[in-house]
Amino acid sequence: MTRKTFLRALLPIALASLAVPAFAADTTADLTIQGTLTNTCQLSVTSIEGMDWSGISEAAARTSGLSIVCNAGTTYSISPGQGQNFGLLSGYETYRAVTNGAGAYIPYGFFKDPQGSQVWGDDTDAFTGVGDGTVQSYNYAVRFLALKQAVGGNYTDTVTVTATYN
Repeated sequence: MTRKTFLRALLPIALASLAVPAFAADTTADLTIQGTLTNTCQLSVTSIEGMDWSGISEAAARTSGLSIVCNAGTTYSISPGQGQNFGLLSGYETYRAVTNGAGAYIPYGFFKDPQGSQVWGDDTDAFTGVGDGTVQSYNYAVRFLALKQAVGGNYTDTVTVTATYN
């Protein structure tokens, strides 16, 4: 082998020995995932509409319902407000009332049962529970009193129902 051929054969080997070996390297960093889940509830109330009362009846009742959905572990309390005409009828100062808008009132009360034996109201009289992420339903009754003392007409009231939760 000639010297020139030998050098040509040796050149790739010499160059390969000068090359830096290729090693894989790793580096890491932490990715933080953080968030805050706020306890939340959604309340739905079915209104009572389209009632017909007899003018010779002393009292009448109507049932309806409400539902609430809260995330798991959220405690809640549901209570009705006083309405727009609370205590306006003489002799029924502790009752809400529907009005015909011309000064006539029919007193009523909220109850947890159709018989009217369990008051639905504030504090200890409220519907209470703990959310589990599903819809929880409650029935309520409205009992109207003193129908004989009212004049004929259309009567209405608006009551704000509040769900307090934490």
